[in-house]
Amino acid sequence: MARTEGYLLADPGNTDLLARAIDQSLAAGALEQALAHVQDAMARYPADPFFRYRHAHVLNALKQWGEAAVIYSALLEQHADVGIASSLAQCLVQLGLHQGALDTMTPWLADPALDPAAVTALVRAYHHTGALDKAIAFATEHHARLAGEPAFLGAASLACLDQGDLERAGAWSAAALALDAQAAEALVVRATIALAQADSEGAIAAFKQVLASHPAEGRSWSGLGMASLLRRDLGGAVVQLEQALAYMPGHIGTWHALGWCKLFGDDLDGAEAAFTSAMALDRNFGETHGAVAVVAALKGQRGIAEAAIERALRLDREGLSARYAQAVLSGEAGDPGRLRSVVLDAMGGRAGPTGEDMAQMVARLARH
Repeated sequence: MARTEGYLLADPGNTDLLARAIDQSLAAGALEQALAHVQDAMARYPADPFFRYRHAHVLNALKQWGEAAVIYSALLEQHADVGIASSLAQCLVQLGLHQGALDTMTPWLADPALDPAAVTALVRAYHHTGALDKAIAFATEHHARLAGEPAFLGAASLACLDQGDLERAGAWSAAALALDAQAAEALVVRATIALAQADSEGAIAAFKQVLASHPAEGRSWSGLGMASLLRRDLGGAVVQLEQALAYMPGHIGTWHALGWCKLFGDDLDGAEAAFTSAMALDRNFGETHGAVAVVAALKGQRGIAEAAIERALRLDREGLSARYAQAVLSGEAGDPGRLRSVVLDAMGGRAGPTGEDMAQMVARLARH
């Protein structure tokens, strides 16, 4: 890179040297240097598609995904190239435009030689559009070829986790972490599996490891809060769950966990508000109706509680929250203190009325 810089001083308009300087700066992680070179190149050769492509690469590396996507999109209209499409799809995934990423890559979905970044972006896009079966099938199709790519393995393991395939999720996350101990998605998987096994200490360590490098990773804040809930650290859990909701207000499981924390802290109005927020996101999740029933039962609103229990059990016969609401109405747990004791004991590993302990329910909520 130093040699290229020297040559460029002597011949600043040389296209080959400019391109080399940009590429080498990017490869070295010298992003400001890469940006300076690409801006110089664009000033000299504004219509050159190769420099425009490099400009987008530099913006992408700087996490200016929206600006990069505009350039990639314009180039793709002029050149139907899989590399350009892949770069655009990766930006769209970063921007949360997952269906756009899938649409962009439609002509190349069957390409068996897609680069690892493109395959990883597509696994994430399928996952976040709710097509978990397609995400896992696509990952499985490319797994043998990309088994040495930690980002791919992490994305694939997260899809398996949310599909409920804990065995494959654990295996793929372990493989990713063996290659890159900081692979964020794989760490989230490891932490969530620890949560499902009521290993709150292991879960907390892994979630904190993610947050050390990705402080805006809402799912890890949520998992950390749920792990704190398992440890009965209600104050810490509330702070962590509220932080999670600042980043992902549409995550029903986090609203549930926050609602339980409020309920255990004898803040029935706060619990009701949290469960109402969950209800606004999805009226067909049985645990939400069951949680609403618990609050109503504790408030002495028997009619509301019974109606909510009926709806909860119609949606999910195994719903844990509805069973606890029934326990309140029957007098088995007739006050918040008694309920808190029953549920927190279940969190320690003893199964609740459905055979599912609260650690399993918390882990299930983490995926919802």
